[in-house]
Amino acid sequence: MNLVLISLFTGNVLFAQVGINTSTPSASLDIVSKGDTGSTKALEINNSAATEMMTILDNGNVGVGIQNPSAKLHINAPSTGTGFRLQDGSQGDLKVLMSDANGNARWDNPNSQYLEQTAVHNTQDYQIAKSAPLTQIPGLTGFTATSTGKYLIQFHCFLQADAAPGNKAFYFIVKKNGTQIKGIETYLYLGGGTDAYLAQHIPVIIDISVGDVITYEFADGTPTPTSLTFKATTGRFANRNIIEVIFLGK
Repeated sequence: MNLVLISLFTGNVLFAQVGINTSTPSASLDIVSKGDTGSTKALEINNSAATEMMTILDNGNVGVGIQNPSAKLHINAPSTGTGFRLQDGSQGDLKVLMSDANGNARWDNPNSQYLEQTAVHNTQDYQIAKSAPLTQIPGLTGFTATSTGKYLIQFHCFLQADAAPGNKAFYFIVKKNGTQIKGIETYLYLGGGTDAYLAQHIPVIIDISVGDVITYEFADGTPTPTSLTFKATTGRFANRNIIEVIFLGK
């Protein structure tokens, strides 16, 4: 091992550089590994019990608590929650480590997007169309994806049916960037009368990318003259038709 000490004394200040295996140190401590394989150690730090605590290999791998790190940073912790800590203000209970497109890390909730939309049309009924153009409902406007992965869309519907008894059906249509990707049919037999309603919970799972624009339309699934109607959202019909959006992850 070659050890070189270069010092410069100026006034009351001592400037020094230490080189190990180099005669021209470029820092206060400059260590040059003499190994010729990735497993050769360039630096080893032991505690007072002679236990190896930190290792830097010739290939640049850094190990904490492990003698032969197999990655650029390899941590071997004795128990859960003791190996790594990042405190940058974004940390919180049950958050997970995420990154942006450049690899910059942050803590975030795995379900990073949740949205609840409610139909709002106080003065107008909307009968579901049987042909194009299909029905769009104010308030149930859709969303723009903030993450790439799977989303659960759940439509909680409460629709007034016509007075005739029989099966009542409609299609819940999901579009991505203007193109249909889902068309879920829901139907229920109703006994008829002036106070008959189709009330269902309709789940849809889609796989989309950040920036995709999701919109909804509704189409009647039953033949003429049966019909289903979004009643004006006043009185007992307020907050009856709701769409929830939940990001499920990748």
